[in-house]
Amino acid sequence: MEPPVAGVVRLAAASRVLVLALSLLARLLFRPYDTSASLTPPCLSAPASSSDPNASVSAAVSSLAVWDGVHFARPAECGYEYEQSFAFLPAPPGLPRAPRPIPAVLVLSGYVLNNVAFVAAAAYFYRYSESLYALFSLGGLLYLFSGANTVAVIMLALSGSARSNGALNAGYFCFQALLQAYDAAVRKKRPLLVVLALVAAALRSIFIFLPFFAFQAYGYLNICVHGNSEELRPWCKAKVPLLYGFIQSHYWSVHALFPINNSLYGGPTDSIAYIPTSVPLMKVVYCSPTSTPSHKNHVVPGCNPTVNCATVASGGLTQLVEA
Repeated sequence: MEPPVAGVVRLAAASRVLVLALSLLARLLFRPYDTSASLTPPCLSAPASSSDPNASVSAAVSSLAVWDGVHFARPAECGYEYEQSFAFLPAPPGLPRAPRPIPAVLVLSGYVLNNVAFVAAAAYFYRYSESLYALFSLGGLLYLFSGANTVAVIMLALSGSARSNGALNAGYFCFQALLQAYDAAVRKKRPLLVVLALVAAALRSIFIFLPFFAFQAYGYLNICVHGNSEELRPWCKAKVPLLYGFIQSHYWSVHALFPINNSLYGGPTDSIAYIPTSVPLMKVVYCSPTSTPSHKNHVVPGCNPTVNCATVASGGLTQLVEA
């Protein structure tokens, strides 16, 4: 393992130990806010309970599972018994599962598995060479899903100053605007809201594109206007003097439509994945709270009217919370 990666692994592991120590300390000093672990009934398929000499220890360890941990521990111990359990996918509860699952062992296994995965994810993420782009893109999406559109626009714009494809992050606001415009036109019958949604998305998109095109303008002024070369570069004479496109084409043979043949080959198969996932993604973006009070508890068209649109952005996880 390379020394820098080893340092990242050590720091990630130390952070996990610190978090676990603080959690245990808080558990000793304060009463837990979430006590749902103590309410977990026996498995439906479990035989008549027998005396367990370590019942108190097992109960103490099992009580460490809180919030979603309870819902992951239950299928690991008992399988998928209830309908609501199917909201929790099988990998987390399936990996620590044993032939004869013991609740305390499952909880401890889940702790170990989750923290090992955290350290491994840190090592892999460190190897991603565009860390600054990832910071601005992921941070922007987090603020977008949290309803902080202004901060999201700023961070996504900064992502466009780190990588050229960061400008494509404007698409999230375009998705949001399309759904808002549809809702205003079809459900509310208010054309003015349609215009406002589209104008807001256009302004935000322009702001996100601004760093990239500002840098292209800087390149044009530096090379084509104030350059020392006696002969203008070919791209300077183009109708749209885009320096970035010329560099990609001239130096690395990467053209704008270079991958179109591969896209056409894979189009039918890709559409099977993209079409079903694009609609929920757009609904999630539209469900994000906005600064407008009227949108706070708005219901997305096509969603179950009993479901309140609330976006929980934590570790990239977005979910609809029951009203």
